Amino acid sequence: MRKACWMVGWILLVGACVQTPLPSRPPTAVTPSASNLPTVAPAVPGTTVAAPPSPVTQRPTVSEPPVSPAPTGAPTESPTPAEPTLEEVARWEGDWVTSLAWYPDGGPLAVGTAGGVHWLAAEDARELDYLAVAPPMRTMALAPDGSLLAIGAGARAELWWKVGDEWRMRSLEGHAGGVLALAFSPDRSLLASASEDGTVRLWATHDGRPRSVLTGHEGEVFAVAFSPGGNLLCSAGRDRAVRLWETESGRLVTLLAGHTDAVQALAFSPDGYLASASLDGTVRLWDLSSGEPAATLSGHTAGVLTVAFSADGRWLA
Repeated sequence: MRKACWMVGWILLVGACVQTPLPSRPPTAVTPSASNLPTVAPAVPGTTVAAPPSPVTQRPTVSEPPVSPAPTGAPTESPTPAEPTLEEVARWEGDWVTSLAWYPDGGPLAVGTAGGVHWLAAEDARELDYLAVAPPMRTMALAPDGSLLAIGAGARAELWWKVGDEWRMRSLEGHAGGVLALAFSPDRSLLASASEDGTVRLWATHDGRPRSVLTGHEGEVFAVAFSPGGNLLCSAGRDRAVRLWETESGRLVTLLAGHTDAVQALAFSPDGYLASASLDGTVRLWDLSSGEPAATLSGHTAGVLTVAFSADGRWLA
């Protein structure tokens, strides 16, 4: 079996992708930026990280802003997308691609496969590095500054960083089922792991210690996402419910109900919208202040497996 990794000039549509404009509003949440993250070299060839990099000591605790429903007036004029181009940039024998992540500021593309992670240069797709892991690797996540890599390896999460040319790893064990999703907090002090065992675990990245075990889901948890301020964590899965937790205490803040099938993906916009994508064929935008959906986006003819906001928060795909 031969599987390929593809790079697209605009967006590669698999099945169908609906791109929806969102209402603009002045941002009121403080989002961590490069200015309040320590300077750490990304975990790519030729870089040096002394130990698991220490996180920012103070994580923003700004409350997430409420989400207002979309206005009913005339829609904002949509920009015309560039003509899509498709180019095969890599191919691996007997392996398949499970996850993709770009490094910040034009860095390389990390390609997760069942047997490891490949790093491809952004400018010409040459392979910069390869990290072999015990298969199957189902998911992968990069810290926002690129200094840490997390992978799901069976029932454990693994935290990787690089010292010179040597990869270092810390195993995070505790789940009783396969790890299906991973996410770093905006300041990379926490790693969230979601599992087939129905739990979400929070880990301190500087020493690998467990911080919280979040229980309540019935069935597998397929998705986790941190809010822009880092003080909230969202999780969702087989039971169709979207749960919102306080990251500091592990307390359940609210349960968002409305999907009629499993929730596969979650995403926060920079200014506080929460989007959830489901096998019921819809994407919901949630008002976190009321626990009600601000909008339900329909039009897909099958389940929606992933969702993402544009960097400025104006578009949802």
